[in-house]
Amino acid sequence: MKRKVLAVLLSLCMLLPLLPVAAFAAEDLTFGNGETAKTFAPVPTERMTFHEVDGTEMEATDDGTVTYTINATEGVDWEQDSGVGSNQAYTYVGLYVTMPKGAVSLKQNFEGDPENMDDVAADSDFLAGGKYQSWYPVAEDLGGDDGEPPFSLFPGGQEYTVLLEWYDAEGNLLENGREYVKVTRELGEGVAKVQVGE
Repeated sequence: MKRKVLAVLLSLCMLLPLLPVAAFAAEDLTFGNGETAKTFAPVPTERMTFHEVDGTEMEATDDGTVTYTINATEGVDWEQDSGVGSNQAYTYVGLYVTMPKGAVSLKQNFEGDPENMDDVAADSDFLAGGKYQSWYPVAEDLGGDDGEPPFSLFPGGQEYTVLLEWYDAEGNLLENGREYVKVTRELGEGVAKVQVGE
C-alpha cells in the first residue's frame, strides 16, 4: 500500500513542473465559425529577431508574443533615415520574421482583422533577405526647438495583433500558412510620459 502511495506521489511530482508550461502556452487565434473560420498559429520564437534602438529592449516572451520597452526619453540613434523603417519624423524598432519554407509573398494586417489583409509582394523591401520586417513606433522627433524636448514618446500599453498569411510562388496559401504575432509597447520605470496620440 505504501509503495502505491509513493508511486502516485512521485508521478504527481514529475507532472507538476509541466503544468505552468501547459497553462501559459501560446494559443491559436480563430476568427469566425465553421467552414469559413480562419485559424492563425503563433510564430515560433526561433523565427523572430529584432532591430532595437538605444534605450529600448525588444524580446519574445513566448511564441507569437513580443514586448518592446522604452527605457529612455531619447537615444543616440533615434534620428533615423528613410528606408530603416522610418519616415524621418518618428523613431521605430523592428521585428523580423523568417519566412517559412516555400513562402515567397504574404498578406498582413496589424489590427487583428483577417478580412482586411494587405498584400506584401515577393519583391518588396519588407521581404528582403528571406525575412518579413515590420516596424513599431517609439517616439516622434520634435526637433527640440523653443525649449521643447527633442522627442515625444508614444504611450505604453499599446498592443498590435499582426496577422500573417504566407503564399507560395503560384499564389496558393501554404499549408499551416496563417500565423500571428502580438506586439506590445511598454514604458520602462522612471521614463517621463511625454506622449503623442496614435
